[in-house]
This record gives sequence, C-alpha cells and structure tokens, in this order.
Amino acid sequence: MTEAGLTASAAAPAAGRAGFRRLMITMGVATGGLSAVYAGVGTVLLPQQIEDIDRPHKVAALGVVAGVGRDGTIKLEGPKGKLETRIHPGFTVAIEGNQIVVQRPGDTQEQRSVHGLMRKLIANMAEGVSKGFTTVLEINGVGYRAEAKPGQVNFALGYSHPIVYQLPAGVTAKVERQVILTLESADRQLIGTVAAQIRALRPPEPYKGKGIKYATEKIRRKAGKAAAGSSSG
Repeated sequence: MTEAGLTASAAAPAAGRAGFRRLMITMGVATGGLSAVYAGVGTVLLPQQIEDIDRPHKVAALGVVAGVGRDGTIKLEGPKGKLETRIHPGFTVAIEGNQIVVQRPGDTQEQRSVHGLMRKLIANMAEGVSKGFTTVLEINGVGYRAEAKPGQVNFALGYSHPIVYQLPAGVTAKVERQVILTLESADRQLIGTVAAQIRALRPPEPYKGKGIKYATEKIRRKAGKAAAGSSSG
C-alpha cells in the first residue's frame, strides 16, 4: 500500500508564509481501472489524515473509488454508497497518480475560501462513502415515541394525530426503546437536514424538556410559574 493524499494547491505558490496553500488528506491508494465516464480513477484504501498545514485533524475511510467527470463533477464510491459534487467554476480537480488535486484559479479571498470549502466537501464525501455519518436524536415526554419502518418513521408526539416522516433516499433510521432515533447516511449535508426537520416536528420546550432533541444537545431549562412564584414569595 502506498501513501497518497487528497490535495488542494494554489495555481502558483508564493514565497514565504503565503506559499502554505496545500491542503492534503493522506491516504493509502491502490490504482484502479479507468472509466468511460470518469477520467482518472483510483481506489482509495485508507485516508488517514486531513492536513491543513497549521491544523491537522483525523479522518478514517476504507475502500473508496474516486473519479473526475468530464461534466465538471467529482464522484466517490464506497461501501456506504455513492456521492458526487459539482466542481466550482474556474477550479480544476484531477486525479494525478495517487492524489486528488484541487487547484484554484487565483489568490483572492473568495477563491481561497472556496478552495478550502471544496477540500472539505471532498473530505466529507470520502468519509461518508467509506465510514458513513450517524446522528442520534432523543425523544422525551410521556407517550412520545417513534417507530421505524422501511422508508419512513412514525411519530406520536402529543398531537391529536400521528406524524409520518418520509425518509429521503440515502438515509436510514432505526429506533431503540421507542425513544432513541439513529439516522445513518453517507451524505453529511443530507443527514443534517433530515435531523433538523425531525427535531422541528416537536422542538424541546424549556420547562419539562419534552420534545425531540439531539443526543448531544443541552436544553437550557426555565423555572415554571409555580416555582417562580414560590421563590419570589
């Protein structure tokens, strides 16, 4: 297995500190075959590190195939699914040997911002199709519960009617003890949108904490009128 990287580089490096423009995901890569649709395809075995010169951080992935399309897209395929995104106008993305290289057309503030954004989007795609993303929601309240069925989640949230939430393609759900909802998807943006929409069905209220919240979310509680009256008296 060879070491490789997902790299974003400037069109022309400058001298001194300004020359630090390379963004990299270090990977182990085995070369794959070419595709009729995608020019340049490599099999990514193990992305291990995203490196932004000053702020290195980790990402794990396994068994990813990357391709740059002639229609201006980059596509990644892995055990968790397939994702693709459109390359920003003026930017170029190419697979050179065992690296995916993103190059910006200039050095303006906007171009530098988009440069980093594209690197992050591709990094999220690599992690998503290989490892996947998970979001956990908790349901609190007497009689509040959820039931997962193929393609949908049924909720009882204290309304006069049950709520049926249709899951979009690419997102799966499972429910534990009727109150712990786990969403899984290869698409980080999509799973975030679905989680936010489900939370909005019954946002947690601050008095008793009833509603749907993220598992990591802390609800700032308020004292009720009775408690406030007794404390003031």
